[in-house]
Amino acid sequence: MANYEPNQGVTQLKVLFRSNPVPVDATEVWDSLSEAQTYIKQANAYAGQTIKAKLEDGKYHTYTLQPSDGGYLLEEVGSSSEAKQYVIIGTRPGSGQEQGIIYIDNNVGYIWNGSDWVKIFEDVSADITDIKGRLSTVETDLTEKAPIANPAFTGSVTIEGSPAATQEWVNTLVGQINNGVPGIVDGSDNLLPSTDYKAGQMWRVAAEGTYAGATCEIGDLIICLKDYAVGSAGNADFMVVQANIDGAVTGADSSTDGHIVVFNGATGKVIKDSNVAISSLNDAIAKAHEHTNKTQLDSFTKTQEEILSEASTDAQSKISALKSELEEEIATKADTSSVYTTTDIDEKLNTINQNLNTKLDGTAVDNKIATAKEEILEEAATAAGTALEARVGDIPKESTIKSYIDTAIGSGGADVGSQIEQAKSEAIQQSKAYTDTALTITEF
Repeated sequence: MANYEPNQGVTQLKVLFRSNPVPVDATEVWDSLSEAQTYIKQANAYAGQTIKAKLEDGKYHTYTLQPSDGGYLLEEVGSSSEAKQYVIIGTRPGSGQEQGIIYIDNNVGYIWNGSDWVKIFEDVSADITDIKGRLSTVETDLTEKAPIANPAFTGSVTIEGSPAATQEWVNTLVGQINNGVPGIVDGSDNLLPSTDYKAGQMWRVAAEGTYAGATCEIGDLIICLKDYAVGSAGNADFMVVQANIDGAVTGADSSTDGHIVVFNGATGKVIKDSNVAISSLNDAIAKAHEHTNKTQLDSFTKTQEEILSEASTDAQSKISALKSELEEEIATKADTSSVYTTTDIDEKLNTINQNLNTKLDGTAVDNKIATAKEEILEEAATAAGTALEARVGDIPKESTIKSYIDTAIGSGGADVGSQIEQAKSEAIQQSKAYTDTALTITEF
């Protein structure tokens, strides 16, 4: 029996009789566990008191108030703190679950916080296996990655799809920018470098002179074509771009590929299409002797000089022979009263010259041969005149040959003029026949 003070005891005078369905002690039954827990904090609660509380499962559970340092604790009757089951394996209950109890449902741990289920753990073995596989892949990938400190990249490094700029590339670009700024050469203070030059460097000519082996004017641009190399460096490493080109030729607005161009007008600075194809010209040259006169042309075996020399010699011989015949006729017919004047003789000789010129100016002989023949005939005519003058003497210009003969020796009644004309006609016929034979040229 509990130790009560005498003034705390009550003497039972009569047996209590419950006339209504309510507990004799108003603090004995509570509608929820939370109400019971609130009660044990009140002053009229006492150690060892037995009370009942309705839980969420709809059942009343009996609890004993146990003393503690901070008041009282509820201990369910029929169980002890040591025997209480705090872990329940199976399907979570739909109701009546207790707070503080761990429910393991399908390898997942839950706890009831009074209003909701809270997951406190689950089976992660499959996730761990997957994570291990991924970690292995990551480790493999990491071995192929460059370290953060002093990385050494291989292959083509790109940033957002664009190649990454390396120091070497930037240095090259900066070098090209520097090379793109022209220097100055003036032949005195500023000279074209002979060593250590780089392809792409440029120099503007500030004073006329010879640079890189080329004659340059002010304003010309010198461009370096290749880097300096010991043993092969030279003027060929540079190119001169002229700023002022004298006598530049301009072409037509359009042209035909493979056609030969010719000057348009007399300025010497404009060209146009000749409508003559190089292929056609080459074909014509290749077939130059493929025509109807090929046999005749191929028969020529002498040079131009040889043909001219022989023609000159032969013509001179024929004219000399003609002159001799004329002189003999004049001498024979000196006593006739009708003779030719020097004018008549000159006209006849001109006829001979014209006949010779006609034959010597054939289309098979070029302009040089024609000119040479004219000179030969001219010399021949001069020689003929000189010989004739020496033969007949110095006849005054106002006298005819006939009057001169009549005065000098008399005509004797003979028709000297007719005889001379006949002799000259025969000589002309002989000369023409010879030239026809000796100087025949097939025309084509």
